[in-house]
Amino acid sequence: MPTEEALAPGFVLSFDHGRILADAVEEARSRLEYATVAAGFCREPFTISDLRRVYEVIWGTALDPSNFRRKVRRTAGFVEPTGERRTAGAGRPASLHRFGGATEPYPPLLRSGDVLG
Repeated sequence: MPTEEALAPGFVLSFDHGRILADAVEEARSRLEYATVAAGFCREPFTISDLRRVYEVIWGTALDPSNFRRKVRRTAGFVEPTGERRTAGAGRPASLHRFGGATEPYPPLLRSGDVLG
């Protein structure tokens, strides 16, 4: 069941399970700000757009593509280009990347759009 449905007003979970679920979702969202674990949800090689989609799904909000790309590339070792491109019909082919092994984005990728550091 999607968490949005389980956390929707009027949906009742037993005991304090609603609070537990809400806390767990918020913890997962917060960790994406200070850790690079989102790359683990992408099958390599992936595009920056694929990675951005992971953040959008977990955070539940649309992100500006160019700002996201700039912030991800700013962290050394977050993603590494493979030198290959993915063609998806019309438009410019997207550059493919793999996870670079970094554990923390610096500066953090904050949901508010603010950048620390």
